Amino acid sequence: PPRGGSSRGAGARRPRAALLRLTAGFFLVFAAFIPLQLLQSSLNQARGVGTWSLGVVYLAFGLSGFVAPAIVRRLGERVALALSSLTYAAYTAANFAPG
Repeated sequence: PPRGGSSRGAGARRPRAALLRLTAGFFLVFAAFIPLQLLQSSLNQARGVGTWSLGVVYLAFGLSGFVAPAIVRRLGERVALALSSLTYAAYTAANFAPG
């Protein structure tokens, strides 16, 4: 493999380490999101906010599938994954807001 000027990054040289980091990242994101998703309808019962929240999340998942390839091409895989993880973190954090 070419040295120095490779556009593949460190992950291309150490695929196992990159895979472990990616796996750990997904584990941490979903370890927070999945239990919150399961509790959503019971935590936010007022006017069905929890159910609506889950509906909006899954609608966004469905619609983002149409634009995701263009976003990944424009931003690159690493940035796109980081930004998508931040949306999960924001959703999780929003459920800790008092009120």
